[in-house]
Amino acid sequence: MEMQYMHARSKLRSSGAGIWVMILLIGLAIIVAPFFLPGLTGAKIGWAERLLFWIFGASLFIFALSIITFTKWYHKTSANEAFVRTGAKGQRAIINGGQWLFLCSTT
Repeated sequence: MEMQYMHARSKLRSSGAGIWVMILLIGLAIIVAPFFLPGLTGAKIGWAERLLFWIFGASLFIFALSIITFTKWYHKTSANEAFVRTGAKGQRAIINGGQWLFLCSTT
């Protein structure tokens, strides 16, 4: 009985990438909206409003893109595995933890 509960609960968890992709698309829509809205609705949008839309949309887009990128690059080992990070500081074993990995090769 306990195993069934744990299995059903683990299906509810997700990486959360879907919400960040939605925020990314909303930011993109906010960036391009001032250019299409006057033609569709007949509303007059001044340069200051367009600038505010662009700044808000661009900041939302960049924030969501950075969150998606950083969550994709973060790798965490499970309890029974490890990986070795190499670089300028030499070799370092990552055991039962996480690390930002930009280039990863598995051999």
